[in-house]
Amino acid sequence: MNLVLVNFSLGPHRCALSVSDVTEVLRIVAVTPLPQAPAFVEGVINLRGHLTPVIDMRKRLGLVPGPYSFANRIIIIKIRGHAVGLIVDQVSGVREIEPVGESIDPSESLGLDLHHNVSRVVREGDDIVMVLDPATIFTEEEHGAFNEAAAKARR
Repeated sequence: MNLVLVNFSLGPHRCALSVSDVTEVLRIVAVTPLPQAPAFVEGVINLRGHLTPVIDMRKRLGLVPGPYSFANRIIIIKIRGHAVGLIVDQVSGVREIEPVGESIDPSESLGLDLHHNVSRVVREGDDIVMVLDPATIFTEEEHGAFNEAAAKARR
């Protein structure tokens, strides 16, 4: 069965999300910081009248954060019924790929310990693409800490 993926980059890494997990892709906009939020939460944006948390995926995955540019995008997904924005370096498009070959262990092949965030690793030509699992971006504790910080910001 073919996979339809929204491909993006985080530093030198090629990543993707299933197109069914993505609501929309936005250009980078100003993000309002949230005091007492987890370090990887950049803050919130006003998305059509709703406060939407925004996560820097470089920070979330333990990569070195970089300065934002016009190439950065915010990918909007749903986590536990709430919209969340993921800041990525660049979105390269939507592609349909046919997963072939053996399963690839991300910790061995990429030198990263991402097994808790990656649902699968696929080959696209000569490239290796990490397909992220949106359900694992927040732990239950982090989700609670974010909700608490967001509630304080609304007051």
